[in-house]
Amino acid sequence: MNKRKGFRPMATTLKYNTWHADPTREPTMEEAHRPLWNHFIRTIPEADLSTRAVLDFGCNRGGFLRLLHAQKPYRRALGVDIAEAFIAAAQTLVGNAPAEFVATTDLSPWSDCFDAVDYYAVHKLLFRLVKTE
Repeated sequence: MNKRKGFRPMATTLKYNTWHADPTREPTMEEAHRPLWNHFIRTIPEADLSTRAVLDFGCNRGGFLRLLHAQKPYRRALGVDIAEAFIAAAQTLVGNAPAEFVATTDLSPWSDCFDAVDYYAVHKLLFRLVKTE
């Protein structure tokens, strides 16, 4: 694992403000995903994540990382999204979770920093990629 003390934001060429045309709908999206996130967290075999570093790629407003930390506290986390308004909201909502949030598409600075990765939208694709290697 990388020995860096923290995460540093990187510039990206692809950024958005929000995903919805109506930004007031963003919090309802988080509520709609909560049952899926709870199910996913229950499937994590490790009972203790306190020594783990977690990456949430496509973190939106940070809801998954907050929920994960409430149920299975981790050592640190990085939430990444290309929607800058989501990152700003995530930074505001982080609470006591040891998580940082950045708007970027370049993960190369963190290539060896994480023990676990959440990219909920493409879990099946990631499984296929790992299985073929």
